[in-house]
Amino acid sequence: MLRSKEVYAKAVETLVELASLQTAFMILDEVIRATNRRVNAIEHVIIPRLDNTIKYIISELDEMDREEFFRCVWSLFFFPTAHGCA
Repeated sequence: MLRSKEVYAKAVETLVELASLQTAFMILDEVIRATNRRVNAIEHVIIPRLDNTIKYIISELDEMDREEFFRCVWSLFFFPTAHGCA
């Protein structure tokens, strides 16, 4: 009878430990899912938006360079003594 009480107590202790581990795994699973959602958002939303912004900025800077070049050419052509462009 005493032996069966010990076995039962050990079984209950093991079940409590298993339940604790199961809860920890469930929490870990949810954290992994949330992290995966964040990674997907970064890969599919944030990075493409930043890429588009970078492309837009580069395009605008290129356009400004072209405008400045033609302004200098025009200035040198029509006003050769005024050297506003170096």
